[in-house]
Amino acid sequence: DQTETVMMNLCRGAGANGLAGIPPVRGKLIRPFLQTERETIEAYVKEKRIPYREDSSNEKDDYRRNRIRHRVIPLLKEENPSFLSAVVRSSELLRADEEYLEKLAREFLQEHCIERSIACDEILRLDDAVARRVLRLLCGQGLSMERCYALLRFAKGTEPGILQIPGKAIQRKHRRLYFPD
Repeated sequence: DQTETVMMNLCRGAGANGLAGIPPVRGKLIRPFLQTERETIEAYVKEKRIPYREDSSNEKDDYRRNRIRHRVIPLLKEENPSFLSAVVRSSELLRADEEYLEKLAREFLQEHCIERSIACDEILRLDDAVARRVLRLLCGQGLSMERCYALLRFAKGTEPGILQIPGKAIQRKHRRLYFPD
């Protein structure tokens, strides 16, 4: 599942968060077998004679995940027999990087956000990687990279104005950006 998710996210052009894949722990949800290869689980189940049921749709290539599982991953495993563990290792590294950048973004907001507004000069001083995360924390995780950069260009302006993004109107006045709730 992890490799398939990472590959699907790669296909759509995801950033570090998407390429980090499925987190092994999210709140109360724990996925203890996420890093375990399917063949290992199937062998264990067979050896222990544990009854299981497989969704019949897993055999069909009607879904992107299945096409990646049946066609793409086998080709990549031919190139690198350790491909699955390489993807898991890469996703773990990206998750650690993502968590650190998110921490920097949250610290920035604690120091610089006043009543859901930030000084344009302050956000423009940030590295793009942190600035994008700050904007996503203020606007929602669905904020695309293109809209992040549009907001950063908007922050460079000096006159009062409004930038419309889906579901929000970001206001610029007195060299601050104001984000609605």
